[in-house]
Amino acid sequence: MAVHFDALKLSEAIEKIVVRGVERKYYRLVRGGRWYGGIATADCCGCNLRCVFCWSGAPRDHP
Repeated sequence: MAVHFDALKLSEAIEKIVVRGVERKYYRLVRGGRWYGGIATADCCGCNLRCVFCWSGAPRDHP
C-alpha cells in the first residue's frame, strides 16, 4: 500500500516544530562509531522524507 504525502507541506510543518533560528532539535547526540576513521552522529527530530531504512522512527514522525 503506497502512502502519498506532500513533502513540501510536511517540511514547512516540521520546520515550525524543530527549528528555532539557527538551532535545530535533536534527540540523540554524539554516538561514536569506528566507521570512516571515526564518526559522531546527531539524530534529528522531524524529517520530510519517509525512507524505508530510516532508524529514527518515532522521533522522525513525531518531533
